[in-house]
Amino acid sequence: MNLPKLLLTLISFSSFISCVFTLKCKDHKCDSTRLGTIIQYPFRVIDHHPIPCGYPGFNVQCNGTTTKLELPNSIILEIENIHYKDQKIELSDPNGCLPSKIMSLNLSNSPLYAMYYQEYAVFNCSGYFDTGEYNQSMAHELKKVDCLSDFSYTVYAVNSHWSVSLLSSSCRWVGNMSYPDENPLGSFVLDPLNYPYITLHWDNPRCGPCAKLGRRCRVKSDFAHEVECTSRLIPMTNDLTERDITLSLVIVVPVFITLALCLIGWFRFEKHRNEPPMAPSITMNYTTTTGINQTTLDSYPMFVIGESGRLILSDDNTCLICLAEYKINDVLKILPHCLHRFHAVCVDQWLICNGTCPTCRIVPS
Repeated sequence: MNLPKLLLTLISFSSFISCVFTLKCKDHKCDSTRLGTIIQYPFRVIDHHPIPCGYPGFNVQCNGTTTKLELPNSIILEIENIHYKDQKIELSDPNGCLPSKIMSLNLSNSPLYAMYYQEYAVFNCSGYFDTGEYNQSMAHELKKVDCLSDFSYTVYAVNSHWSVSLLSSSCRWVGNMSYPDENPLGSFVLDPLNYPYITLHWDNPRCGPCAKLGRRCRVKSDFAHEVECTSRLIPMTNDLTERDITLSLVIVVPVFITLALCLIGWFRFEKHRNEPPMAPSITMNYTTTTGINQTTLDSYPMFVIGESGRLILSDDNTCLICLAEYKINDVLKILPHCLHRFHAVCVDQWLICNGTCPTCRIVPS
């Protein structure tokens, strides 16, 4: 295959992969109500998103209407909230006992981490135990862990930097616990060990600045974990709508046709490569039109169809990309040079992948 045909085939195939990949990586909610947590890159929902839609270590699962995250040592916590701008996540225990999970928690192989840790030694005290005597003899308060205690015994935690000789003589040592905390000097919460959730952070991938600009963070390709900041082109819904399917077909089918034509041309070239020329050869210059960047698209004029509907013309009342008729309050975008108009969202997606007007195939100036 000669170089121009090879380049044309690769560019067409890359455009196809990019468009289809974008449609598959839409935001998802395990709870479809307004209060549901939105799952987007770097997180991905297993059994819903392809693997490239997320970053390693950020896989979540839907269990009914709850969203769960698995941490090292098979520790499963429930996601309460994700702050994409600040790159932090709030997690709770589905069973209501975070200390039992945190005693086995080890984030050394996870992209998530705690800002600070409070170190505790944990003891199981059976029968009667005089906490008042302990608090009078030690400067640091003894903390009862309610969810680990029972009617026949009580579980206490104390800062492991202090002496535990009194507890060691009266109670059974269970283990040490590094409890995540947002404050280096201890939590502002009155009783952090009985607080319903913890907060963890992540540094990579660095998508916080992108989220603060109101834009989206996504992986550049299926084969690497490099990320880029792009505009929010895909609606935040769980399922593809009829309009989404129409858009994907309008984008993908022409790319498939282009790829098929390239392959046919390559087979014909291979077949006749060794035949003597019947006439002077003519060199064909193959050119391709790449997509248009978002900055340029944002500079194109737009308008909103008002209540009067006067801007809905009898000979131009349908978007030729999604095939939907224009309605009041629809936002339309006009392409420079040819002045053809379409739904703003539709034509942005089209031009990012194709770069030419869907009607006249002119490259907008």
